[in-house]
Amino acid sequence: MPRLRTPRLISIITTCLSASVAIANPTDAPAAFPEPYVAAWSDSEIARIGEQLAGTWVSEAPVGSRDGDAGSRVVLSIAPVPVSDRDNTLLVETARADSLDSPYRFAIFQLLRGPSDTIILRTLEIKTGPRSELMLAGFTAAPEWFPQVLDESFLIATSDLKLVPSSDGFTGSSVHPAPTNIGGAYEMTSAMGLSGDQLWTNDTGLDADGNPVWGGSRIAFTRSDPLVSVTRHDTGLVVLDFENHGDPVSDGDRLHLRYTGWRADTTLFDSNRDEGDPAFIFAYPPGTRLIAGWTPGTEGMSIGTKRKLFIPWQQAYGERGNPRASIAAYSPLFFEMEVLHIDRYEPPADVPQPASTVDDDSPED
Repeated sequence: MPRLRTPRLISIITTCLSASVAIANPTDAPAAFPEPYVAAWSDSEIARIGEQLAGTWVSEAPVGSRDGDAGSRVVLSIAPVPVSDRDNTLLVETARADSLDSPYRFAIFQLLRGPSDTIILRTLEIKTGPRSELMLAGFTAAPEWFPQVLDESFLIATSDLKLVPSSDGFTGSSVHPAPTNIGGAYEMTSAMGLSGDQLWTNDTGLDADGNPVWGGSRIAFTRSDPLVSVTRHDTGLVVLDFENHGDPVSDGDRLHLRYTGWRADTTLFDSNRDEGDPAFIFAYPPGTRLIAGWTPGTEGMSIGTKRKLFIPWQQAYGERGNPRASIAAYSPLFFEMEVLHIDRYEPPADVPQPASTVDDDSPED
């Protein structure tokens, strides 16, 4: 599938603008945007554990320090999301605190009943391919948009933890070691515990004789307020700000952006993040030059802003789609973007007016 380079983007979006405006409300058109997601837990005990897990967790100390690198605090963002043909599912995004827009791991936690009515926390790794994986960043903040194409073919079960519930949380450990080749290990075990606003994890890599190779120490996390700002528009547009500081863009300014766009099936359809790609430059507000969702979606950006847009189909290419970009009718679109630079608009200087002359014959006041 050909990718759209930046020079083509302006032409395609401009010529397809009429597709972003619904002519009517066709009976076969999907809903404007998904309703807020409410988890349907299978029983009250699983519901309690799922709700206790959900939230933002920040490590109490930096993780990964080595060779002079001080490491970084780690942020776990966990939220219930709908997953095809599975119940009791939560999305887990793991990111460095200084790179919330680029989590280095995505997984699904599934809570289920095991033998003798035990509760099992099953970890499922998400495999979409490296160019599509970052599309998943931020879905813990907008779970209603979680891509429903992520079925069994995208999910790989990697470990089961048997949980022992308590009044304010649980403890859990691996039912069986899981195979791994990370760090020269042969297999690994995992453990986790939660009590109120404290969470800990402990992964240990083992060699073929069962001797520890790495890990073996708890990483402690504390519950935090959300670190990602979420703005929901009445149109269904969702804007996530991972980082946004400084003077906001004003009318007439020119934005220089890096961006990537995905379809709802996680397929990347456009990007200017490859080496050598130029920045995408446009005047703010973009108005009719770009799809409708980009006008409110770029509001308030500043130099260094890192943002994610969830754009409903009416504010993308509407009921016609965009065949040249392999975008079907009624397709919502997802964009990540980063502001590299802003050319500030300077209004033209006032033109000096000639000095007025007084007619000597004019009457005086």
